[in-house]
Amino acid sequence: FRSRNIVKLSSRQGHKMDTELRIRRGVLHWQYEKLREVQEALERDPVDIGTIRKHAISNGGLVSNELRKKAWPKMLGVSVCDISPYEDAALSAHKDRAQVQLDVNRCHRRLPRDMSEEARADIQKQLVRVIVRLLARHRGIHYYQGFHDIVVTFLLVLGEDLTYLIMGQLITCHINAPSWRNSLHGPSVLTTSVSAGL
Repeated sequence: FRSRNIVKLSSRQGHKMDTELRIRRGVLHWQYEKLREVQEALERDPVDIGTIRKHAISNGGLVSNELRKKAWPKMLGVSVCDISPYEDAALSAHKDRAQVQLDVNRCHRRLPRDMSEEARADIQKQLVRVIVRLLARHRGIHYYQGFHDIVVTFLLVLGEDLTYLIMGQLITCHINAPSWRNSLHGPSVLTTSVSAGL
């Protein structure tokens, strides 16, 4: 695994991939095949969500963060074009912001060990913003301690805006709505949704 090869894959239709997948020398054959099949599913019109979901819940998931960044938004039907503006002042005044900040300050163990202090601080700021934006947008729910552990999983792969959209979709469409109207309890439900490729 010390050296890397760039492998360009083509779809069955012969179209060139829109990205190059970086695959380490010695990668297992099943991983290579999974990468190829998911990339082809993403290129289809309409996108083959069934194939992507099948691979997402199988052993090894979607293999690479590059592929997850492309597949997760497609699976949930979100786009950065759907982002709505927000005001930092309004977020700072949110009633749960202080508690969110306290929890996020303690989430160092969820961040990569080799991440610089500057990068950690930036991720934590984004994490607070995403959570408070979700709470401000979905007024029927209240903050649950530990929610940040779920959000940061997406944030480290997708960035702030796509994480906000995906978590919004999970809250409104893929989680048992009655149990989430009063609180962000039920982390096992959310974790199951995530692990099931939603």
